[in-house]
Amino acid sequence: MIDVAQAPVVEGVPAPMAEDDAPVVEQDALMAEEDGAPIEEEGPFVDEHGAPLIQLQTSGENGKIFRVTEKVAKISVTIKNLLEDVDDEPLPIPIQNIEPHVLQMVIEYCKHHQDDEPPKEEEAISDKRLEPIAGWDKEFCQVDQATLFHTILAANFLDIKPLLDLTCKRVAEMIRGKSPEEIRKQFNIKNDFTPEEEERIKKENEWCEEP
Repeated sequence: MIDVAQAPVVEGVPAPMAEDDAPVVEQDALMAEEDGAPIEEEGPFVDEHGAPLIQLQTSGENGKIFRVTEKVAKISVTIKNLLEDVDDEPLPIPIQNIEPHVLQMVIEYCKHHQDDEPPKEEEAISDKRLEPIAGWDKEFCQVDQATLFHTILAANFLDIKPLLDLTCKRVAEMIRGKSPEEIRKQFNIKNDFTPEEEERIKKENEWCEEP
């Protein structure tokens, strides 16, 4: 569960002025993000129906606050469970170990798919997993490898299974049809096997290459 006792300090906040010049600000002025645009922290923050927005705060020196509707936030099972355990006071929820640009991607995905119906159990295990990624999801996955893998980790941590399935499927598409040597080169993976060990493993798994 996310540690609600910790919250990052936002970089870029000016130091308090001297007493002779101006009163000391007791609380740091935080910058927030809403739909990707930085805005001043004023509040209260509500959606078009007057419901309070959920605030998600990334950690680290470059920590930022993102505001989303409760519907979008609860696509994450981790956040959904957390919201059920905390008070109604709209404090920022610290999101540890996720960079702001990655959380922004996660939020974009959740906003786009917030009205999707959950897949039926029989559909989840169907051959649809072998269908190529298309449409909005294909464009969403057109990112560099580092961002893709950080998005996989974020989806796993936040427990967003459809996003985890999508990003893992993207990795599967990237390696499909490639030899082990090509995969190592693409992902910069060091080969720890000796030539003898590699030959033995190939022989033991020849059945995988049978048509």
